Amino acid sequence: FEMAKFTSCTLLLCAFLLTPSAAQPGMPKKVGKEHLCSACRAVVDILVKKTGPAKRRKESMVVEELDGACDFDNMRIYEFPPPTMQKACTEFLSEHEDAVETHMLKQGTMSDVELADKICLQVTKSCKGIDLKAEEAKQGSGGQTVYMDDKKMKVDKEGKIVNGDQEEL
Repeated sequence: FEMAKFTSCTLLLCAFLLTPSAAQPGMPKKVGKEHLCSACRAVVDILVKKTGPAKRRKESMVVEELDGACDFDNMRIYEFPPPTMQKACTEFLSEHEDAVETHMLKQGTMSDVELADKICLQVTKSCKGIDLKAEEAKQGSGGQTVYMDDKKMKVDKEGKIVNGDQEEL
C-alpha cells in the first residue's frame, strides 16, 4: 500500500513538473492578440534603436538586427515577461518579417511612433482592436514596468532604471 501511495505521488509530481507552465515560468499557454501587438511594437522599437536614424538605415542592418530581435535579453523591458515576449516575438516575425523589413526601410520622415503604428496597425494588423492608450497608461510614463526583488523600479523612457530608485508595492 505504501509503495502504491509513493508511486502515485511520484507520478503526480512528474506530471506537474512536465507541464509547460511549471517548466518555464512566464510562458503563456497560448500567445494572444495583446502579446502579438506588444511583440510587434517591441520589434519596431528594437530595430529603431539598433539600426539608427532612418536616413542611414540599410537593408543589411535591418536583416541582421531582425535575426536577433527576439533574443531574451531584448525582451526584458517590455510589457510581458521575457519568455512570453520571446514566444510572441518569434510567432509575430514568423508571419511578418518581410513586411517589417520593408517598412523599416521606408520610414522616411515618419516618427518612430508613427512607424510602429503603421507596421503594427495598418500593415500587419497585429494591434487592430487593441486599445493602445490603455496599454500605455497601464505601463506608466516610462512605457514599461520593471520589477526587481518584488519592488517596482522607476524607469526612464528608454527602460533604464533611474538612480536605483524604488517604489514600494
